[in-house]
Amino acid sequence: MKFKITKDKIATIFFIAIIVGFATANARLGIKEENTIAERMSGQIFLNSLAILAGSLLISVLNLRVMDSIHEILEKLRRLETLAEKGTNHSSKDSP
Repeated sequence: MKFKITKDKIATIFFIAIIVGFATANARLGIKEENTIAERMSGQIFLNSLAILAGSLLISVLNLRVMDSIHEILEKLRRLETLAEKGTNHSSKDSP
């Protein structure tokens, strides 16, 4: 089984890395004791919003990939339908 590197896989890995990076930065921000509670909270809210944004972009990329797959399947079904119609037209012309 071959593993193909596509744009979708690269984007998925990239967004997962971003989300993990934000989670790590968020955890480090909460650990630092020199920051006040307000600084920690505002930083955590900012990092959480960025992680949510990266997650929604990841979902968008995956959704586009699914939509492309569905479009390809529909195209193949249309081709099969036209081939089936051509086959029935030829067989009806052959019969007396």
